[in-house]
Amino acid sequence: LDVDTRHGAITNLRTFGNELIFWQENALGKFAVNDRAIITDNNNLPLALGTSGVLSRYDYVATVNGMKNGHNDSDCQSDNVLYWFDYDRNELCAYSGGSVVCISKAKYVQTYLNNLALDKSEQIGKPICTFDKYYNEMIATLSNSESIVYNENLQMFTSFYSLVPEFNVYFNSDVYFTKGDDLYKYNDNVVNNGFSDAPLPIMLKYIVNKDFLRTKVFDNIEFVGYLNKDNIRISYTAD
Repeated sequence: LDVDTRHGAITNLRTFGNELIFWQENALGKFAVNDRAIITDNNNLPLALGTSGVLSRYDYVATVNGMKNGHNDSDCQSDNVLYWFDYDRNELCAYSGGSVVCISKAKYVQTYLNNLALDKSEQIGKPICTFDKYYNEMIATLSNSESIVYNENLQMFTSFYSLVPEFNVYFNSDVYFTKGDDLYKYNDNVVNNGFSDAPLPIMLKYIVNKDFLRTKVFDNIEFVGYLNKDNIRISYTAD
C-alpha cells in the first residue's frame, strides 16, 4: 500500500491496541486492517458493511512529527500511550486517543533535549525508548551518560537514570537490557538505577524437532544475531 511520499519513506510499523501504526520521516498514521462495521437489518440479523480489505486505506494522525529511518528502538508503549523520539526535531512525542502530543514541550524538558543535541560529547548513536510497567515509567536514552524518565501516573518527567542500555527486549512484563557483552534484568535487585547488581548468565539454546516421532516439515528457518562488540552478523539456516 502506497502512502503519501511527501512525508518521506515509511520508517517503522507497530501494533498499538487494535491499530496498526506506521511512521514516516515526517508523519504518523494508521492503516485500516479488515475495516468493516456490523449493523442489524430489519430482521435484527447482523450485516457487515465494508470491503474487509487487509490494507484498504490509511489515515494520518500527525504530519509534523515522524521517526528517523533506522531508529526502530526509539519507540515504546504502555497500555494506553505510544511513545517515540523524533530525532530530526529532537522531540519526545506521545500518541493516545487519536492525537499526538509533544510531551518534551508540554512537560518543559525541551531545553534539556536541545542542549543534548548541541553537545557532541553527549550524543548517542541511536536513541532507545523503554517502558517499565512495574513503575509505569517511560525511559528515554538519548545521551551516552544518562536516561530521562517520564512517569505516566504523575504525567511528568521525574528523574534521570545513569543506565545507558544498548538494546532492550521484553519478555511478558519483564524488561531486559544489554550493556556491552552483558545482559541485565530491569528492576531485579536494583542497585544502579535499574541495572541488577550482576549480569545474568547467558545461554542461547535452539531446539529443533524435539518430538522427533512426530512428523514436522519446515524450510528456510534462519536464526540471525549480532555480536555487539564487533557488530558481526551470525546466522544459521536449517532446511
